[in-house]
Amino acid sequence: LDSHTQHAIHHEVMGSSSTTIAPAEENAHLQHISREAIEEAMSANNDAIVAKKEGNFEKALMLYQKAIKDYPQYAIAYYNRALLYMQQEQFQLALADYQSAIEINPSDPEFYNNRGNVYLKLSEFEKALRDYDQAISLFPNYSEAYHNRGHLHAQQNSLDQAIEDFKHALELNPDLLVDYYNLACLFARKQDFGNALSFLEKAFRRGYKNFARVKQDPDLDGLRQNSTYEDLLYTWDKPSSSDKERFS
Repeated sequence: LDSHTQHAIHHEVMGSSSTTIAPAEENAHLQHISREAIEEAMSANNDAIVAKKEGNFEKALMLYQKAIKDYPQYAIAYYNRALLYMQQEQFQLALADYQSAIEINPSDPEFYNNRGNVYLKLSEFEKALRDYDQAISLFPNYSEAYHNRGHLHAQQNSLDQAIEDFKHALELNPDLLVDYYNLACLFARKQDFGNALSFLEKAFRRGYKNFARVKQDPDLDGLRQNSTYEDLLYTWDKPSSSDKERFS
């Protein structure tokens, strides 16, 4: 299985007047926080994103802390700082920030999805499952949450549930090409080699190119002596003149 989990947002969330200022100002009125403080918090959040992209994690952390100090109810700043903590594998700190973001805005499915990823990293499977379920409840078309819940089920050897989730993720987002590969692995584990080879070919056609993983993944051991498996690798594991992804 390709075990990479999907964050709801693959990058930090920038503060903007259209998405942040209006609700923040409404809350600020209740908390006696000035517009200037909100704008400073947004500016610090956005500068932190730039600092992180430049590799200056210490500066980014300082700026997120400033944003939260200026506006303690700034859920986006907690969310972004949690992403930074995740990258640094400071999982308990990430959990605390996702918890703060959820307490401020309990209706955002992204917060639950990403907190679920932290719990999955920590092998707290029941908590991860609750978070993925909640994310999907809030946003039924949430392909990343189905993808992540599929990984959780696969780790617990609930193969049929994992297959259902990966298929649903692909129905919602056919560009999640890794899930074609994951389905190949799961069907191989079930010794359903016909479906395993079918999804493996779909993965290659969609552009999955991690051939080193394919050749070493124990989930595919049952396919190694299959001539169709060998033909697929021979066809797809070679340089392309244009080096472009190939689609069906």
